[in-house]
Amino acid sequence: INRTAAQTFAKIKKIRIEDLIGTDIITEPEYINERGEAGIPFTIDGVFEDINLFSLHEKIEPYFIIVSEKVRMDGKTIIAHDKKDTEKLMSAISKVHKELNEQEPLQLEFLSENLDALHKQDMQTARLLFYFNLVAVLLCVLGIIGMTFFLVTARTKETGIRKILGASVYSIVNSSVKEYIVFILIATVIAWPIAYYTAHTWLAEFAYRIEVKQTVFVLVAFCTFLLTSFIVSLITYKASTVNPVKSLRNE
Repeated sequence: INRTAAQTFAKIKKIRIEDLIGTDIITEPEYINERGEAGIPFTIDGVFEDINLFSLHEKIEPYFIIVSEKVRMDGKTIIAHDKKDTEKLMSAISKVHKELNEQEPLQLEFLSENLDALHKQDMQTARLLFYFNLVAVLLCVLGIIGMTFFLVTARTKETGIRKILGASVYSIVNSSVKEYIVFILIATVIAWPIAYYTAHTWLAEFAYRIEVKQTVFVLVAFCTFLLTSFIVSLITYKASTVNPVKSLRNE
């Protein structure tokens, strides 16, 4: 039985999980055998950790696995095999199914394919969000570059006069970076609630999810500040090193 089933049985029987080994359980109580006994008895031989065989949007339910060296045709059977023996195995299973004269059609599925199908939509959503964020970052960088070039060009005369009056390149670059800090703060205040709500809403659909930590938003804001400072400093520095007489003449 899985860990969840063991915890459930241990709580009902009021014993430790270790004490469940060797005890009997009754499954399918609606079934009545020839002797009038209800259910199918099984003995618990061990407890394994929970394995999510279904969607990540569903909690892991109690279940048990019957370990057998022979192929069983009751319920769903999971068979571990080598990939190179897949065709031989499927042929052998079909042969056994025909010998049993089962009325139900044989359905052979690969567990890996079923799990991939269950997680396909989630993977597509995650991939879409990644590309969306990548495009947003690129647009942000292009916007910063364009705005910086515009402001630097518009302040060519001002920069030249400040240099003639003795302003250093460092002070000019520093003042430009400080102006963008205000823009970063405003953008951060607007973006944080939207990003938190979007992430929290998406993660709420999963049975087992991580919590959205504030440190992630702080790290993103810090990286944004570094990237903006680098771009603004580079463009402003290049414009500030131009001969002020030349820039004033062009102006």
